[in-house]
Amino acid sequence: MLLTKLALFIIPFWAYLASANQSPVMSKDSNVKEVRILQDFYDKVNNNNYTLVKYYTTWCSHCKKLKPVFDTMSKEHTELDVSALLPTTFFNKTFDKLPKFFDEKVNIDYVSVECEIFGSFEICKRWPGYPVIEFIPPNTETSIQISKSSVKEDVEEEEEMPTWLKVFTKIDEWFTSLFAGSMDLDDVSFVERSYEYKGSRTEPKIKDFISKSIGNDYERLLIDYLIANEDNLSKNDEILKTYREWKQSLSNKFIAVNEILQLLSTEAQTLSETELRDILFQKRILSTLIDLDEQERLRNIKQDEL
Repeated sequence: MLLTKLALFIIPFWAYLASANQSPVMSKDSNVKEVRILQDFYDKVNNNNYTLVKYYTTWCSHCKKLKPVFDTMSKEHTELDVSALLPTTFFNKTFDKLPKFFDEKVNIDYVSVECEIFGSFEICKRWPGYPVIEFIPPNTETSIQISKSSVKEDVEEEEEMPTWLKVFTKIDEWFTSLFAGSMDLDDVSFVERSYEYKGSRTEPKIKDFISKSIGNDYERLLIDYLIANEDNLSKNDEILKTYREWKQSLSNKFIAVNEILQLLSTEAQTLSETELRDILFQKRILSTLIDLDEQERLRNIKQDEL
């Protein structure tokens, strides 16, 4: 009985390994990579390029209308000059030189995910309907990210297991996770840096969304740079000096956020696009600082309990 059950796991396991060597399917009429193996999806969204992902089903009429737009963009909009797209005004000041997080051009990959295949996994389960377009920046490690510590299993108990049972257990875990959407196979942590598109599905609108998303991603990296180097006096560039002065001028982070919210609710229409973007950036960096303070407070509480 045990051998029969073991065989039921081993056969699909080897079939999976064989299929894992296949590359993502690419249409003859486009440069869109059609994902067939979940690992291929993560290989694409965690590389050094930006990735535009289309989640769809074959029965969805709106998905069918989006396909030619997505296919055309995958052939014509794969490289973008970012020099004119990135913001230069921060903390009410315009800078001639800012930290360089990108080269002059960035590359955009196009990925298509059929959610009839991956519907049991979080990459598709999180969407209420289709199609969905998601823009995912490169997997840039940031210095203020808190790494997740893994909890080790009981080593002594594992060592007492016979080798054949260890192998069987690993295969059992893999087979279960394949259908249960295990986080090992379905880690959606990339959503922390991704942008969902919610406009009309036309080529000009999607291109505009891509441009703005790259600008927003620059701001994300700039926030990390400023916070990480706040106390590093060996770095004393203009943006860092301005950030330090801005932060010192704050009496209270929560009051500052509330003032920004009041400004946005009463005077947003009178602000220029540049001013509005800078105000939203200040709100974004304040939210990050408050979140980091809260994480530090919780760590201290946990340390005191120990």
